[in-house]
Amino acid sequence: MFLIGSDVDMQAFASEVKAGTFDEKFDGVLLVSDVDMTDKAWEPLDGYKSVFEGRNYTIKGLTAPLFGENTVATISNVAVEGNLVEETNGKVGLIARSLSVDGDLVGTIFNCSAKGSIVYKNSGLQVNANYDLINVGGLVGGVYGGSVSSSESSVDVSIVTAGPEAEENVYTPCIGGVVGYACERDGKLPKIAENTNNGVVAWDDNSGSKKVTPYIGGVAGYLTAGLFSDNVNTGELYIQEKMYDLDWGGVIGASAVAVERCENKGSLTINEEITNANIGGVVGKLEAASLHNCENSGKLLFDEKFLIKQTCNIGGVVAYAAQGTKEIHDCVNSGSITYLGTCEFAGADAATGNA
Repeated sequence: MFLIGSDVDMQAFASEVKAGTFDEKFDGVLLVSDVDMTDKAWEPLDGYKSVFEGRNYTIKGLTAPLFGENTVATISNVAVEGNLVEETNGKVGLIARSLSVDGDLVGTIFNCSAKGSIVYKNSGLQVNANYDLINVGGLVGGVYGGSVSSSESSVDVSIVTAGPEAEENVYTPCIGGVVGYACERDGKLPKIAENTNNGVVAWDDNSGSKKVTPYIGGVAGYLTAGLFSDNVNTGELYIQEKMYDLDWGGVIGASAVAVERCENKGSLTINEEITNANIGGVVGKLEAASLHNCENSGKLLFDEKFLIKQTCNIGGVVAYAAQGTKEIHDCVNSGSITYLGTCEFAGADAATGNA
């Protein structure tokens, strides 16, 4: 095993990985003490495929993700602290940009934690960027067949600029306190389970992009496949700038998979103009999936500045269940819904309910 106990060891580890010689010499990484990377240069390591065992030690002072894209490592028992300002890459997380799979290898984050902040300022992605391109999560941006479980995020995530100023541009970012986006990859299904988010998730994008359509959740932005269960959000969520469409949930913005035994305790506050929105205490939009044993105690506040231009669905647990939704049962809402906003024209619809 490659032993890491200092910033010098971290740099030596990075050199071996970048040179392509790490797997020939070592079975993985073992932290032997806390590591301080304050004021030390670090570039995320892409494609790491081995074990990274933290032994409950902390790596602090990072200003870039620990790992980069297509990470298929098993990362466990490590605490990561840092403050990231991202301006060049569409996938961002304090532990990794993205998890992926390679044959029998599955990128995994288990029993890890992250603390700090991520400010996303990317304005260079192309027109019509879909949800596979812009993924921001406190721990990991994109999960492609990988697994994130038994982990905790205390990372404040702020989206400052999600796209350039252009009325015709369509941007669909996926933003979550733990994971941005998860999908199937090469027959492997993602697993997002038993995670907790304590960080703030805030939309502050003032770029002027008229067609931004984000998925935003306290734990995850959007799942298209896999397992999503036993996740908890305690962090506050804010929408403070205008957008076109929005799927926003206290735990997950939108899900095409069953959402089971999840809970939201954080408040959702919105004070800006939206054309269409699905806003729920636990789930914003449920896509032909099921919802079981979920609970919301967080407050939903729509203040005087909130303006709906067309359609808004609001629910204490789930806002909108699409056609084909299988079942919703044993769910409870105890959070208040305060609606002080307005609708722009007579045909606008603002439907609210405790369920």
